[in-house]
Amino acid sequence: MAIPTFQLAPDLPPVSRLCFGTMTMGEQNGSASSLRLLDAAFDAGVNFFDSAEMNTPAVSTVPPSLPFPSRDTFPSKNKRGASSQTCDVRYPVPQRRETNGRSEELLGRWLRACRAPRDSVVIATKFAEAWSGLHRPIPDTLGLTGSLPCTFYVPMFGETEYDPSYQYASVSMEEQLEALGRAIDAGKIRYIGLSNETPYGLMKFLQLSKDLQLRSKLLTVQNSYNLLCRNFDSGLAECCHHERIHLLAYSPMAMGILSGKYHSSDDCGPPDARMNLFKGRYSEGESRYKLQSPRVKGAVKEYTRIAAKHGISPAVLAIGTMTMGEQNGSASSLRLPRRRLRRRRQLLRLRRDEHPPPFPRLRRLGVDYIDLYQIHWPDRYVPMFGETEYDPSYQYASVSMEEQLEALGRAIDAGKIRYIGLSNETPYGLMKFLQLSKDLQLRSKLLTVQNSYNLPCRNFDSGLAECCHHERIHLLAY
Repeated sequence: MAIPTFQLAPDLPPVSRLCFGTMTMGEQNGSASSLRLLDAAFDAGVNFFDSAEMNTPAVSTVPPSLPFPSRDTFPSKNKRGASSQTCDVRYPVPQRRETNGRSEELLGRWLRACRAPRDSVVIATKFAEAWSGLHRPIPDTLGLTGSLPCTFYVPMFGETEYDPSYQYASVSMEEQLEALGRAIDAGKIRYIGLSNETPYGLMKFLQLSKDLQLRSKLLTVQNSYNLLCRNFDSGLAECCHHERIHLLAYSPMAMGILSGKYHSSDDCGPPDARMNLFKGRYSEGESRYKLQSPRVKGAVKEYTRIAAKHGISPAVLAIGTMTMGEQNGSASSLRLPRRRLRRRRQLLRLRRDEHPPPFPRLRRLGVDYIDLYQIHWPDRYVPMFGETEYDPSYQYASVSMEEQLEALGRAIDAGKIRYIGLSNETPYGLMKFLQLSKDLQLRSKLLTVQNSYNLPCRNFDSGLAECCHHERIHLLAY
């Protein structure tokens, strides 16, 4: 059966829904087996290849001016050495200087031997940070630069809560985009993507790429997504849906765990499997999935049982869930009636050539102005009341954010409102309102977000906490 394709960008060839990652080539896989795997993937219909090994070497010496982010669950907060510090990064398939770049060399060798035209294959990669001491050459032209790795603290590898005390000095997003912009202008990169990003990072990169007038669109985000890791379904799913960003789901088999091999009769798995071969140096696998966790064991055994019931392998089940395409749900029952939509627009529309009429609230309160006017409930579908996953099929026609802000801007100009806040918002909504208020040059700053927050309800601690920390937005916890 042919691998389905989709249009990633108008001027790229249709790409296979399965992308072949060469991360293990040159380290865990030798040259001969790597080239055979590339042949097999291409013959099966794969024309999308990601040559990135990872972002950094296993050990780096970092100058004191650039504190190094230790990612192994951050045992200490923002350590800074007096002269320099050596840190074990513990990325997947720990890299060595001796083999750094080998995956790109092997893919390049295969491309030169392959008879496929260059414009029929899409290549993605990542880059090593400047302080790693590794400088990879940029190929002639990349169809897509696979991703910008995060160079600032984000919750990852199993973490779900944002802790601002872990933040460290980093290369600014502007500087990263300016450097990539020069590579785009030189014709070396066609599109930019992100990797292991958060809603805040995605929305901020989109805003800055617009401000810097980058010639290339930010196209993708590459995050872990599989039957055991569904973090994307909350904050990032809404961002990607509205901003038309493609998810490149890496690790669809959860680093091989969903094959069932680690939970076979001996409960250990093959000795040459990655999580055994690099045991103790595999931060992502060991902290995100926790092989010996009863929940992980139970889930894998249940998925294995379901696969056996339907006569397919666990690997086919795991990968098949990533290629099912768009959701089929209907949003017709949730669409806002046209008459109600018109009424809401009439309430918001204040004639530009007149002062806004007195707000009923001002009359009731007996005051001349409101200090903080909050947009209560997003006028669009958002997960709420216990929901944690974003389903785009529930979206409905609504009054745009621009129209809401323009109306409030006229009330601000008339002196009836001093500041604006949001309520029951999501990371996407907060970042989008901030971007639009800047574009519309609102005289008043967006100041607060009022969301439910208490001991049983801690949703704020994930995506919204990072947005509020970086954008200096106050949480009004109700």
